[in-house]
Amino acid sequence: MNYCPYCGFNLQKYKTPNFCSHCGRKLRKKPNYSPNRMQCGICHKYVELDDDCISCSFCGGKFHKYCVSRWILQYNACPICQNIYVIPNS
Repeated sequence: MNYCPYCGFNLQKYKTPNFCSHCGRKLRKKPNYSPNRMQCGICHKYVELDDDCISCSFCGGKFHKYCVSRWILQYNACPICQNIYVIPNS
């Protein structure tokens, strides 16, 4: 984890932080995913090689593009790590 998923603070200089020294929130470790059989974090179906997918840059969660597009419009946060995304106005 390079940045705090809550405040964006740079954590690279810390070995393995358990909490963010900037905002004080507890940090979860990145889930261990098997690159061969990953599941969409929303529909829980396996992600196939030819599927359009998007990964969360904070936790590494993988989602079908269709699933996460609908999720983000409703919740505006990663379904796994709850990182809030900024959606540009346009």
